[in-house]
Amino acid sequence: MDIGGDFTRRILRSIGIKKGAAVLDFGCGSGAVTFELAKIVGSEGSVTGVDSGPESIENARAEAEARGVANVKFRQIDLTALPEDLGRYDAMFGRRVLMYLPNPLEAVKALSEHLKPGGVFIAHEHDFAFRYSGNHNHPAFDRGRDLAQAMLEHDGAQTRLGPKLFEMFDEAGLTRRNARTAVLTHTPDNPYPLADMLRMSKSRIDAASLLSRQEYEELLEQLEKEQSIEGIYLADLMFGVWGYKD
Repeated sequence: MDIGGDFTRRILRSIGIKKGAAVLDFGCGSGAVTFELAKIVGSEGSVTGVDSGPESIENARAEAEARGVANVKFRQIDLTALPEDLGRYDAMFGRRVLMYLPNPLEAVKALSEHLKPGGVFIAHEHDFAFRYSGNHNHPAFDRGRDLAQAMLEHDGAQTRLGPKLFEMFDEAGLTRRNARTAVLTHTPDNPYPLADMLRMSKSRIDAASLLSRQEYEELLEQLEKEQSIEGIYLADLMFGVWGYKD
């Protein structure tokens, strides 16, 4: 489920990462963005994906082998304690990663130490509190969004980090900062898969004791009904912010 993938790809291609660049994808997960970056830098470039989850790294390596992508490598590291041999990069990118770190500013500072002079640091984060119903006829969507936000915050995530990135990058010493925004948009013909997301997150919702089983099932049922309601629903204000190391 590639939520916000189109926005990510637009950011990466608009920044102008060059062929032959060395790129770090921090918090790479199973490599969805890593493989996009690999296309951008070409065979003469390289992309290193790092993540703290061993299963994610194992899946990413298997996917790279299955695709026959030779210009990527994956490594398990702790983003709060970067290894000295992390390397030096022309660009760094992270999507919905800083929100899970205890001190995002310090993480940006530490990571940018591994940027080459002139290198670019890019982050894609969200404001999960943002939502708008064009016809005010999506109450289950509102409840589902509230539930998702509460679950993330229970897990320690900063769900409104997106609007803070621009100033954060300044504090981290990055210059020539810029930003783009976009909104996840639901229509009947282009549905926002909120019900599927909540199903995938059932164990996390249970762990946080946020809903009873009956309340959860009723919410999913109502979400399915609202999928076909005419009108738009806007969820998640997305921020793509970048800055350079002088």
